Amino acid sequence: MPKFDPTVTISRGGESLRLGFSVTDDGYLLKRGVTGLGIAPVEHEFSSIPSGHGALLRHTRLTERELFFPIFVYGDSYEQVDKRRDALFSLLDPGKGPVRVSVQSRTRNSEIRWVDAVYSDGLDGDYGEDFRGCYQHFGVTLKAPSAFWSADPVSRLFQLDPGKKPFLSETSPFFPVILYSSSIAGRFEIQVKGDKPVYPVFTVTGPGTDLKIQAGEKKIHFTGDIEAGRRITFDTAAGDVYDSENHDGQLWDRVSLDSDFFQLSPGANTVTVSFTGANEKSLLELTYKPQYLTGY
Repeated sequence: MPKFDPTVTISRGGESLRLGFSVTDDGYLLKRGVTGLGIAPVEHEFSSIPSGHGALLRHTRLTERELFFPIFVYGDSYEQVDKRRDALFSLLDPGKGPVRVSVQSRTRNSEIRWVDAVYSDGLDGDYGEDFRGCYQHFGVTLKAPSAFWSADPVSRLFQLDPGKKPFLSETSPFFPVILYSSSIAGRFEIQVKGDKPVYPVFTVTGPGTDLKIQAGEKKIHFTGDIEAGRRITFDTAAGDVYDSENHDGQLWDRVSLDSDFFQLSPGANTVTVSFTGANEKSLLELTYKPQYLTGY
């Protein structure tokens, strides 16, 4: 039988609990029977056909998901098991807010995939058949609002430098757009990881004026000057534009009415940037969180 090898980490702030299928010194073991790591539950909306048979599919959506983890807590003494059980209770305390559930596999996907979830059931204090003093079994259910799993953010930094040799940082992945005019009109390919579309975050550093970021027919158009060193962020997921001093919508009057905070699709995407008057210090940073259909 193939080995089911993922490691699950549940964390919040400075608290974390690592669960695997091998016995470790920390006293927690993940048992067989984990559920919820695949495709989230789906809802279909149908409309009947008045003059015929069958129905028309109107809409399909993935809903929130449930995660179930059978956990074995053990120790060398009653006191040690008590402490480890208390740590589990503290971590999953619903009054403290969501926890992050991270899954990593050595055989399927090496990168960590995660969802945020809240405790739902399984820690109600049953000291019957599943309790033996030096060990205790729990079946913990969590609920995750997101239908998809995220991975750690991916960032790309583009130098918008007309007619000059690109500067390549030793610590950041620069992808230069080299043009020979004071009007930047860079066209470049963005390779998006994951299974589902993502909402990118664009951060532009001046100087430059009349910024346009476009993918296909959709674009973000920011009018006026962006001074040297000033950073303007366009968060397409939050539908917001801001800088270090303006976080309450003050910059929206500079976003044209025909702007659309667009998504990028998995795979290759062509993005065009126009930024008049840019120089070697003008930068575009693109950040996104890959989205996956499954956690494992």
